[in-house]
Parts: sequence; C-alpha cells; structure tokens
Amino acid sequence: MLGEGQRFHLLGHSLGGYLTAQYALKYPETLASLSLVSPVGLTSAPKLHPPSSSSSFSSETPGSKAGLTSRCYLPTNLPLGLRLVDLAWRLNVTPQSIVRALGQKGPAFADRAVAARFGNRWDSQKNSIISEYLYHLQAQSASGEYALNSLLEPIFVPSSERAKEGDQERKSGVYARKPIGAELAKLWLPGDKQKQRVDPEFRLNVLFGDRDWIWHDSVRDTMKNLDTLLGTGGFGDARSKLTIVPSSGHHLYLDNPSSFNQSILSVLSK
Repeated sequence: MLGEGQRFHLLGHSLGGYLTAQYALKYPETLASLSLVSPVGLTSAPKLHPPSSSSSFSSETPGSKAGLTSRCYLPTNLPLGLRLVDLAWRLNVTPQSIVRALGQKGPAFADRAVAARFGNRWDSQKNSIISEYLYHLQAQSASGEYALNSLLEPIFVPSSERAKEGDQERKSGVYARKPIGAELAKLWLPGDKQKQRVDPEFRLNVLFGDRDWIWHDSVRDTMKNLDTLLGTGGFGDARSKLTIVPSSGHHLYLDNPSSFNQSILSVLSK
C-alpha cells in the first residue's frame, strides 16, 4: 500500500505507453519514474510530398512545410487490401472484435497466432496457457479497444516516399492523432507556485525492441531533443534514456526478458 503522497513507478506498453504518458503529463507529482515500453504515438506522422494533381491527397497539416503534408493518399488511391484495412479501422473493427466473431473457433485462432509469433520458444503446456490467456483478453466484452480509432490512425506511405530523408526513414505505420513526444519535456516544468512537480530523482525510460514494428527512426530525434532540454541521455545525472532491447520485437518482455528486466530494474533502483 502506498502512503499518502508517496510516489510510484509507472510502466505502460504499446497503447498503454501512450495512455500512461498522458497520465504522467496530468499527474507528474504522483510518479517516481515513467517507463514507456514500445509506446505508440511518440513521434509525429511522416511528412510526404503530394502526388500529381490527378491523385487524391489529404489536406496539408497546419504548420507543416510548404509542399509537404503529414498524411498519405486518400483511401480511393490505395490498393484494395489497404482500402479494406482503412475501412475496418474507421468502422472500429478491432482484433478483439474479430476474435469474438469467430465464436467457438476463437481459441484455435489464438493457438495459431501464438505459434506463429513465438514458434517453439515454450513447451506445449506454456503455449496453451499463453494462448488461452490471450484469447480471454480478446474475447471479453468490448471496452477500451474503441479508443484505438479516436487516439490513433494508420498512415500509408507510398513506396516512392519511403526513401530516407536525412537520417530518417518514412514508413507506413500507426501514429497518434496527438503525438506525445514533444510534450514529455513538460513533465519537468514548474507547477503551481513555481514548484517543480516531479521528484528530482524522476526518470523517463523509453524502450523498444530492435525488430519492433512500432519503431520509427524519428524516435531517436525525439529523445535527442528531450536530452538537449534536460541533459545528456543515458541516465547518470540525466533524466531520460532510450534503450533498444536486442533480439526482440514489439513484445520485448517476452522476446528478451533478461535484458528487459535489467533495464526496468535500473530505473527502480534509482
């Protein structure tokens, strides 16, 4: 049990990382540290050059550079498969709703998904436990999953636009409608009566897998900008740290638990 006024360590993964960051920005005085594990929405959507006048393109984002937009082709210009993905997203068709729609075939679908993702990493008994756990997570009554559409949006980048510009690679992916990366420096801003809201020992720990599908090159720039404002990265006397966990994807806590645990414990020991 936490005592009154006692700070705690907060960790969130994927969309949970986005939500915990929003909590931290609103209530920074309650936290001892914040760990964002493969968080979605850390960076802004890539800026793209508009196609020819004969192609449909979304409107330019306010404040973007001339000739660039932060969106991609409108759905009418996408291949059929991507148009179906876009339609499903706008209709709030979620992975959870697909599992529920499968009915009695849902558990078998979960078994195949776990086997495809994690292979022979565990024995059959552990595979069964994990797939059953994941199935029941997806099959329960819908609730927070409907936040996906309101918080995030898929951006489809044409192959002609995927070439690197500088040291960043523009690629398709899921981006936040309101990115949080530039907001994180506010954690250290003074609150009421100019009193710093976060603890002097507060640390921000951001982790991604080296094969993480949510990773974007622009994450490094986001963290470097934060380091410039707050101090040199890598902890020590710094306040933020970016860790790339080797041999892992989006579920790095399962892919490389030892390295993941070591990184988290380094924050908790401060």
